[in-house]
Amino acid sequence: MLNIFYYNIPARSRYFRIVEKNRRQALFLWLFVGLLAGSTLLLAGLQYRWIREVASSEQERRQRRLEADIDRLAREFDEEISSIGSALIPRGFNADLAGQNDAAVESNYLTLFESWKESAKHERVIKQLVRIVPNGEKVSLRMMDAANKTFRPIDWPYGWESFRARLMARLSNPETRGGPMDTGTMSVLEFPRWNHRDRTEGAYVREWVAIELDTTVLQQEVLPELLQRHLGGNGPMEYEAEIAMREIPEVRIYSSTGNSSAIATTADASTVLFRSQLRRGGPRGGGGGERFGGPRPGGRINQDQGRWLLSVRHKEGSLEAAVARAKTRNIALTTGILALMLTTIGALLWLTRRAQQLAYMQMEFVASISHELRTPLAVINTAAFNLGGGIVKFQNQAQVERYANLIKDQVSKLGSIVENVLRFAGTRSGQTQWKQEPLPVDQLIDEALSASAQTIAESGCTIERNVPQEMLGILGDETGLQQVLQNLISNAAKYGSAGGWIGISASACDNGQKGQVEIKVADRGAGIPKREASHIFEPFFRGKKAVENQIHGTGLGLSLTKRIVEGQGGTIAVRSEEGKGAEFVVRLPAASKEAMNEFTNFVG
Repeated sequence: MLNIFYYNIPARSRYFRIVEKNRRQALFLWLFVGLLAGSTLLLAGLQYRWIREVASSEQERRQRRLEADIDRLAREFDEEISSIGSALIPRGFNADLAGQNDAAVESNYLTLFESWKESAKHERVIKQLVRIVPNGEKVSLRMMDAANKTFRPIDWPYGWESFRARLMARLSNPETRGGPMDTGTMSVLEFPRWNHRDRTEGAYVREWVAIELDTTVLQQEVLPELLQRHLGGNGPMEYEAEIAMREIPEVRIYSSTGNSSAIATTADASTVLFRSQLRRGGPRGGGGGERFGGPRPGGRINQDQGRWLLSVRHKEGSLEAAVARAKTRNIALTTGILALMLTTIGALLWLTRRAQQLAYMQMEFVASISHELRTPLAVINTAAFNLGGGIVKFQNQAQVERYANLIKDQVSKLGSIVENVLRFAGTRSGQTQWKQEPLPVDQLIDEALSASAQTIAESGCTIERNVPQEMLGILGDETGLQQVLQNLISNAAKYGSAGGWIGISASACDNGQKGQVEIKVADRGAGIPKREASHIFEPFFRGKKAVENQIHGTGLGLSLTKRIVEGQGGTIAVRSEEGKGAEFVVRLPAASKEAMNEFTNFVG
């Protein structure tokens, strides 16, 4: 009698210990993930609040800076315009004018003009200088001709109608005195000059001087330079600018956009330009006389004084919109970074979890393969002990043969296990080279059934084979495909034995993929649970029922099967419903009839 003793690993208890340990670790892992997610949401909320506060502060800061910039721009513009009057009509001019004849006055103007040109930033900004000399109720106009260094008489220039009407109204009332008139003319500086010594007849004004600025030079040179310097710096301007007459907004002096749409109503900031005026100590002596200039440095800007209105708006529609877009971008960037952090952490946790599962499966594999190896080794060891100990009588030929066959079968099982492990290692490393030769499908199936006969017999299953005689051959490696079919048949026998039936069939692929052969291995066993269906081709994976029922296996068979099939240009899939069995479908490239004929002739 053959006594076989081997160490049986308590697989069920070991499995549940691992499961319980995995559950505890998964619980701690999810608690950590929840804490991390909560902290991230809190951080996101605080970040959003901070971004809103920063955006509000940024808008206020940029608003103040914009207002300061356009104020400096307005002051510099007015100072440049004022410098013209200051250069041509210096302080104390009233005393010099008294008692001088026209030739001396005009010579003085020419001298001052030439001196101004030497230091002027834009010497072409003066279009014309005109003396307006009262003569009773009439006036005579004399324009400076700088090229010929003289003055010549002219009629009233075009566009000076408003100035002329106001001047004539002043002449009709000699008692009217004061600073320059707001003529409404777009670019004319005008101011009176008094003769202090001639007061007896009430003719206080000796003449008016009108300086017309060249609007084209202002539009093309002066204003763009000032806007770029104060609003653009060394880079492109963020703002659109428009200059229009303050009293007549429809009259536009300058627009940086070049279009006709007004921005004054939606401007982020605005200020007045062209505030140049006489600042005087008094026409009657008063000790200081008149002097020409812009607003006093550091003084408040009177928004009712300027002739022009400068309006500035951000290019994105408004400063508020620009800050809002920046805030949105910051929020999106922050959200993206937080999402990336969460994704990275999630990926690390998932990879860690997968690594843990793989480690447990590898441990299970080591335990399972140890069990699988110990069983045949224990049988072989016991048989050898019985043979060597004289328990088996060599005169009993039948008993000797039974022991010899037993040892042979167990050695075959050992070889099969080792071969599976070696093949798996080879496919993982990519060192296995598969042949592509024409093979008859019916012969492959028959050889696989023959090799698996003992497993089929032990399971008690009946085989239903359905392979047409005129079946096409396939292209593949015979050894590898034999391993595939034996693994599938062995699985069907072990896991489908409750159904008592195994079906094997082959046919041309009918799913529209021409040039392929489909081999199916089906059973009527317990089937594969849905939660395990996506993992059955993973290495070392064994289903819960297989572990609980202590079904022998290493967890490498289906993984190896998948690698062999895909390595030969085929595919493998499973169709299963729990409680209704499983069906594995292998699709492989079909061999042409010519290739099969050559193969048949070669074999024959």
